[in-house]
Amino acid sequence: MLEQSNTLGAAVAKRIAHYRTEQFSEHDRDHAEAFVKAAVAETAPVSVYAAKKLLAAVTGYVAWCIRKGADMPLDRAVVFDPALIERYAAEGLPDLTPSTAGNYRAMLRRVAEALPETAHLHAARTTLPASTPVTPYTAAEDTAILAWADSLPEGSTRWSVRAAVAACRGAGATAAELWGVRGTDVVSRGPAVAVTVGGANARTIVVLDRWAGTLAECADHAGDAWLFAPARTSDRTKQVNFYVERAARTCDVEGVQVQRMRATWMVDHLDRGTPLPVLRAAAGLKSLRSLDNYLRFATDRDDADEWLAGTKDAR
Repeated sequence: MLEQSNTLGAAVAKRIAHYRTEQFSEHDRDHAEAFVKAAVAETAPVSVYAAKKLLAAVTGYVAWCIRKGADMPLDRAVVFDPALIERYAAEGLPDLTPSTAGNYRAMLRRVAEALPETAHLHAARTTLPASTPVTPYTAAEDTAILAWADSLPEGSTRWSVRAAVAACRGAGATAAELWGVRGTDVVSRGPAVAVTVGGANARTIVVLDRWAGTLAECADHAGDAWLFAPARTSDRTKQVNFYVERAARTCDVEGVQVQRMRATWMVDHLDRGTPLPVLRAAAGLKSLRSLDNYLRFATDRDDADEWLAGTKDAR
């Protein structure tokens, strides 16, 4: 499988040969791992990226491809198609910032450009386009998703889905942040409800009033257990998206995804006139520039002249 060992170097070749991952099911693991390792072994010698990073990027991408298309063949010309890589960057990395998702996209494109089966597909594109923004829900879709979550039959799925909708749509939490929330992390904050999330951007977020009651109810039900999937047996945060998307097969709205809930929360606050520094902090963003992808969806304001004239009461 690794004919290029001399070019790779013994240490790198050994790392690739011994690479294992839990991202694939038992049914797909052997075939998928072999596909990933062969692609990385062939491209690592001419790549500016370390083999370790390439393995991680290609594994995550191939696992997403398998989930999205159960009948998709692990064929290089299919998997490394430019349009599919673009779709993955837009939809398959909900827990990453746009810049980090762009880095993964760049790595995958470099892999595709180095493989003989797909190099010609990417040759015409010398620059990477801007990341496709995640589209927020319409008001009708928003209402339908909340009603769908509330209508689910009693059981663990209902509580987990309602918690996901309330935390991600009501507070802009990411899937990774939701994964680490316990019922006791949801508290009253004056007349409002707030949720504390951990991770690299740990913070406390006040929940939009429309979703506050649902989140508080889910927290009371969870107690000191995990708010989402309390009976979990693994520590894979990506299960949040799988879980929600699988449950959403009964929903009339297409594309029920955590990242779209968070995007809708962002645009909701922009439309409400929430000050950008306040929104940046609540969203766990490093800079206001990260809001650019959401500003394009914001509604034009009819009080713009008042704001610009300094006569608008911002209190």
